[in-house]
Amino acid sequence: MKIDLTRGNPLAGMVLFALPIFLGNVFQQGYQMADLAVVSHVLGDDALAALGCTVAVYIVVVGLSSGLSNGFSLVVARCYGGRDRESMGRAVTAALWLWAGLSLIASLAGLLALEPLLRALRTPEAALGMAASYLSVIFRGMPVLLAYNMLAGLLRGIGDSFMPLVFLLAAALCNIGLDLLLVAVLGMGVSGAAVATVIAEGVSVALCLWYMARRCPELRPGRRQSGKGSCGVASWLPDRALFSQMLGTGLSMGLMMCFVDIGIMILQSAINDLGTGIVGGYITARRFHSVFLLALGTLGVTASTFASQNIGAGQWKRARLGVRYALGLSLVWVGLVNVVVWLWADELVRLVTGSGSPEVLYAGALYLRVDAPFYAGIAVLIVLRSVLQGMGGRLFSLGEGVLELAGNVIFALFVVPAMGYMGVCLCEPVTCTLCALYISVCYLLVVRRHERGMAAEKGGMPA
Repeated sequence: MKIDLTRGNPLAGMVLFALPIFLGNVFQQGYQMADLAVVSHVLGDDALAALGCTVAVYIVVVGLSSGLSNGFSLVVARCYGGRDRESMGRAVTAALWLWAGLSLIASLAGLLALEPLLRALRTPEAALGMAASYLSVIFRGMPVLLAYNMLAGLLRGIGDSFMPLVFLLAAALCNIGLDLLLVAVLGMGVSGAAVATVIAEGVSVALCLWYMARRCPELRPGRRQSGKGSCGVASWLPDRALFSQMLGTGLSMGLMMCFVDIGIMILQSAINDLGTGIVGGYITARRFHSVFLLALGTLGVTASTFASQNIGAGQWKRARLGVRYALGLSLVWVGLVNVVVWLWADELVRLVTGSGSPEVLYAGALYLRVDAPFYAGIAVLIVLRSVLQGMGGRLFSLGEGVLELAGNVIFALFVVPAMGYMGVCLCEPVTCTLCALYISVCYLLVVRRHERGMAAEKGGMPA
């Protein structure tokens, strides 16, 4: 089901486009929560802490994958909005080359750096072996993880957010079943949970490829040019201009997410010194935190895709209208999340962990209650930094990632040692509020620059 975001009611189109992405993200978080719940209930608090020690590294992996796929999606969306079918085929070819190279590099780098990285994060010795076994499987499966995100991103670029939801639902059900089989029945430990995740992602990749081959002729790769040289080996060589554009957009989004997530990883090293109870509570809270932010991330992807399609169609005013709608919907969601957190934070943590440890329950609930009031600033940050990518302001977004990294480093080195766990809870609210102010100014600068350019074209004022 494809939605043309350049036509019709903007709000209705955005909601229809966003809803499948949101539900898909919920299912994705759901099977990550299934890993957590099965491991915690079957293997106990030590295994839960081991998974907690992998979270920061795993978030970097997911952030890199999501950032790259979103960057690729924006290039395809702009071609789709401009009705440039030929460029879309070349963009898909470029995306495939980038996937092959980047997945190989990421997989090898992760495996080589795995144990030194976990030790640098001061992972407790009791959790080190389990954490390493989990991540080694994840890094070996990196090409599969990157492939699904890339394919789903290409489908979103042409306005199809529904079928990735269907494929992700199948993967989620597969993952939950495999978690129970591999961890609870076959006794494979935490590595069984990782194997379940990789196999489930492989199922979604196979379904995406099948659907694209049958229903999406505009996403077929090849054809560097029409006419002579449009078939054969030459058709699989990437177009240099599109390759550079996709690499720049994809890497800027991927690096932005990596900077943010590396900051979280550095913060994790400070958290690991606080004990397994705190680590277990923190990882549980971060999983719920990720679920609560799903709607904001979804609206960010929706707004950036909306902006890219409309900029490709030459409709800047409509692109900006979509940004305002995305911000409004984000703030409504933030209000609902605050109600849920303040009423049921303790119950949510207890439900997932199955732990009777007062330290685990207290740490998880405290983190959620401290963070929730600051989600409004996080909403502005997520939406605007995503939109800036679609509007050509990727360096501003990259700068925000550097600022967020710096904030996490400062908290890890100075604030957490002084304040303990409360410093951990305050890190994201303080850092993201400051970054939201920065990204808001950047967005206004990009809009102002465009307005001056338009005025200059009309002879109203110099650019």
